[in-house]
Amino acid sequence: MLQPFPARVQAGIYLLTGVAILSVASYLLDAIAFSNRAEPATYGAGGYMSRFAALRNDLPPGTKTLGYITDMEKDPGDVEFHLTQYAFAPAILDKGAGKGRYAIGNMVKDPTAEFMDKMGVTAVKVYPNGVVLFERKGYIQP
Repeated sequence: MLQPFPARVQAGIYLLTGVAILSVASYLLDAIAFSNRAEPATYGAGGYMSRFAALRNDLPPGTKTLGYITDMEKDPGDVEFHLTQYAFAPAILDKGAGKGRYAIGNMVKDPTAEFMDKMGVTAVKVYPNGVVLFERKGYIQP
């Protein structure tokens, strides 16, 4: 006959189960918040292509590297970064201000002067849907 687990083991199992349920609930709430934030036309790779189209057209032809700046607290699995990279291919995105002249801003809020100073950039143009074109401060044309 099986003996019941000791009380401490049972408490540990209940605690672990509770933490797992809270983690899944948190992820679900984040997913719901994201789906409510975005317009249906901005879902998936095609949505990112249309969201960043105006900025892409404003970049000089032949731009090979771009920085990638965001003020998002969480980007599970770097999904936003990879979708933005897809939208700007074949250019390569570097997280942060990057090494090139320009950086793409994928913003939740309008960038503040303090945020831009911290990142070492200035805003060149602000587009709808949280898209910003930044220029790296002190960039010297090679």
